[in-house]
Amino acid sequence: MVTAEQLNRALASRLGTARVEAVVTEPIGTGQMSESRRLHLTYSAPCDLPTTMIAKFPSDDPRSRATGKATRCYEVEASFYRDLRDALDVGAPRCYFVERDNATDDFLLLLEDFAPCRQGDQIKGCTLHEAEACIDELVRLHGPLWNSPFLATLPWLNRSSDSDRSGSQALMRQVFPGFLARYA
Repeated sequence: MVTAEQLNRALASRLGTARVEAVVTEPIGTGQMSESRRLHLTYSAPCDLPTTMIAKFPSDDPRSRATGKATRCYEVEASFYRDLRDALDVGAPRCYFVERDNATDDFLLLLEDFAPCRQGDQIKGCTLHEAEACIDELVRLHGPLWNSPFLATLPWLNRSSDSDRSGSQALMRQVFPGFLARYA
């Protein structure tokens, strides 16, 4: 859960003299890898921050959390928002705050709320129109930095070493029976 006290610390540089007085959280998404909550914020004074934003943080489910750590999903998403988001003209939410602890993999992302847009359903899938829109966004994401030397300076980007591949193969062997049971 995200508290007003946590938000005041996280957003201190953006709040000015205002403070977050109250926060009401609303679960969104299916929580496959992490928890996502829409935050409804009440401020003590006017400020340049929105009254709603999205918070993402590690799953409470030990299996989901272990998978997020093993696949580096938390590390990569937090690092994307820290290092790349602002350099790209892509339809990803603006990031108001990002922090991740390398030792524990705990993280907190505070993101722009794209309401009334909806989060995709990872279980149900998407329509052809939605898939086409995703492909257009992928072009905007990958195109500007394709083969850029800058990317080599980002240690969190997957470089696919032999040990990474063997770890991924072991993970796939472990989760494949559950995948078949759920989706076959």
